[in-house]
Amino acid sequence: GINAEYMGGFILALMGWVYFTFLLQVGFGSGLEIAVFHTPAFLASWSLFQAVFTDPGKVPQEWHGHESDGCHPSQRRSGYELKNSGKPRYCRRCLCFKPDRAHHDSSSDRCVLKMDHHCPWINNAVGHRNYKFFMLFVLYVSMCAVYISLAGTPASLGALRFLFAPGGAPSFLSVLSAVNLLMTDATAAVFAATLSMFFYFHVQLASNNTTTIEYLEKRDKFMTHGQSHLYDLGWHENLVSVFGRSWALWAIPVSTTPGDGVRFPTRLDLD
Repeated sequence: GINAEYMGGFILALMGWVYFTFLLQVGFGSGLEIAVFHTPAFLASWSLFQAVFTDPGKVPQEWHGHESDGCHPSQRRSGYELKNSGKPRYCRRCLCFKPDRAHHDSSSDRCVLKMDHHCPWINNAVGHRNYKFFMLFVLYVSMCAVYISLAGTPASLGALRFLFAPGGAPSFLSVLSAVNLLMTDATAAVFAATLSMFFYFHVQLASNNTTTIEYLEKRDKFMTHGQSHLYDLGWHENLVSVFGRSWALWAIPVSTTPGDGVRFPTRLDLD
């Protein structure tokens, strides 16, 4: 298969090609347009940097299973990811106990706290400490893609009219330029559609306090009485668990995620 790092690099290079083609062949008509596009572009770059270089969360060395919380697993109201024997999960690769919602990431060969998935775009696992940055990266890139797709549509229609206009034969370079513009706008439209849906999917996950792994593999395990997800505290508290208490900082790629990534409140704790 294709190496994940190469795939991530290819996607980022594709995004760069879309941007520079738009910049050179369409451009920005005013300072306002420059600001409208480059503000989310800057935030996307900042979010990407944070997502790549922020450790997603590793299991603390001093954590030795749920017994370290001071009570037996049967007496705890949190910590439901136990073996059938009632003992904490143990990672034989990392030689450590795995807290609730932690999973072993085979790509980085380590356990990650509240792991969501491993993302080839950032060549890093997405977990407790960098999930906010990953979500903001997807949001701001999708906004840039929507802008390029919409702003580039008139130029793309002009390129189509040029290519199919009757009359003399156009030069090779002019045809290449028109085709490149059409491919750029089409690629931006694909990015806009797929990333917007991807961001919506993660908003749904965050609103329900669910990770991708839990959604895909362990939904039934986390249901309480067949009704609600075990960690679902209500949409507001669920989003707070990712973005923090300060609404003013939700859209800014700075670290505001609360908690240690080891212990998580549940619906049963609120009863």
